[in-house]
Amino acid sequence: MYRLLDLQIYDPFMNEQKEQEAGKIKYPTVSLRDFLESCPPYHLVIVSDLWDSGGGTSYRINKPDLTLDCEHETCQGLRFFKYSHMTGGLSNADARNEVFLEYTCKNCEQTRKSFSLLTLYLLRGGSGLAVKLGEWPPYGPKTPTRLLRLLGEDKDLFLRGRRAEFHGLGIGAFTYYRRVVENQKNRLLDEIIKVVNKVGDPGDIIEQLEKAKQTFQFTQAVDDMKLAIPQILLIDGQNPLTLLHSALSSGIHEKSDDECLELAKSIRLVLAGLAERFDQALSEHKELTQAVSKLLQVKSEKGKGKDTEKPT
Repeated sequence: MYRLLDLQIYDPFMNEQKEQEAGKIKYPTVSLRDFLESCPPYHLVIVSDLWDSGGGTSYRINKPDLTLDCEHETCQGLRFFKYSHMTGGLSNADARNEVFLEYTCKNCEQTRKSFSLLTLYLLRGGSGLAVKLGEWPPYGPKTPTRLLRLLGEDKDLFLRGRRAEFHGLGIGAFTYYRRVVENQKNRLLDEIIKVVNKVGDPGDIIEQLEKAKQTFQFTQAVDDMKLAIPQILLIDGQNPLTLLHSALSSGIHEKSDDECLELAKSIRLVLAGLAERFDQALSEHKELTQAVSKLLQVKSEKGKGKDTEKPT
């Protein structure tokens, strides 16, 4: 069995053959940091900076610092993680190598993140074909509680879609998310109506939204009319209903699994953004109402004080 460095030195014909084989591979190229932070399990990629030789004839996997979510009570957000431990390693360029990496949060020094990797073969220049077999805690961001609350009885379907997405199963994730949105169409519209009644001038918007509730499919409801929503619900200046319509109206039959995976991710992020804006709009209005009520109370008490003053 030839090793990569042996091929470079002793067997230029085999080296050229390996380069030709690698050139036929249609896999995305990512950095090792992006691979560990952002790639779902079971997706083959070419990692551009997977290894280095350290000036010798061995292979050493690189160990970049990572930015990961830490749920420790002292962190509660994105923090830097440092490499702390490895099991296995890169023993052969042409054989499968199993590598287990463990990282520790630099801030709290308590939270640990473990990765299980498999390299299929190494390429010149420090790159290599690799796949993430798993990680713990599991891959993917935590689902916001406000989103699960918004989805009601369909939250379990959504979580199944999330698991499919994080395992790189694009068609499955898209199908689950589409079912959730179709099932919860009226709930989403009711939340928009609630916000319109609280923070805006309803006008004919309420009538449009109520009419949309009578349409069976979400995409058809949005397609049939130009649904206006309050400014506070816009996501990057865009109507979230229109964004969801664009994603859901794409048929899965003509899409590849990777394309469906991108659409599924977009649907999840828009739903999460919409749930956040619902909470923000209603909580802001509640706080404003309480503030106005408090000031009116102070004004009333001040007025009563003037009425009880005796003339001099």
